[in-house]
Amino acid sequence: RREIRIYLTSQHASFELVSRIMKFVDYKLQKMSFVTFDPTLISATLQTELFVGQRSRYLERLPIFQLTSDLFADVFASICAALSKNVYEQKEYIFVSGAWSTALYVTAAGGFQYADDVGGSIEMEGEYWFGELSLYSEQTIHRSTLSARTFAEVFALSGKDLADCVRDSPGCTSMFCEYAKDFV
Repeated sequence: RREIRIYLTSQHASFELVSRIMKFVDYKLQKMSFVTFDPTLISATLQTELFVGQRSRYLERLPIFQLTSDLFADVFASICAALSKNVYEQKEYIFVSGAWSTALYVTAAGGFQYADDVGGSIEMEGEYWFGELSLYSEQTIHRSTLSARTFAEVFALSGKDLADCVRDSPGCTSMFCEYAKDFV
């Protein structure tokens, strides 16, 4: 925290910007563990199990991922490991209407503002998913905007990452292909 403040002072950042950055740093520091983790201390298999324990509940809300968990546990575990966690500050966009949709987004923590193209807008908290079509199509455009109302955490999964996870399992690949055809 001190190092960041010194850096910002040396860069002559405005008071308002310093305040926003420091609030974000405080949030991130609250979420961080005071115990550092060296991933080389445990095997890749154990790391993957850790990711499943931390992230499975976010994916299993989607029926295709629940089915993957039930039928192809090893593939599901690799999908959990492939999720990327992103943290957003207040009023920051997760995605905007008219932009390319490049990933499935699953809200994990915080408050969000969702606005569709026809003018509807709602505030939401909890776990929701957006952009599932982008997992199965290369050219999908968002028809809504999602922004953070508070500090927020969102998991993302790209179609490429999903394909990398299922590629070594012919049965799972076939299941996703059939699902994608019906979904699209």
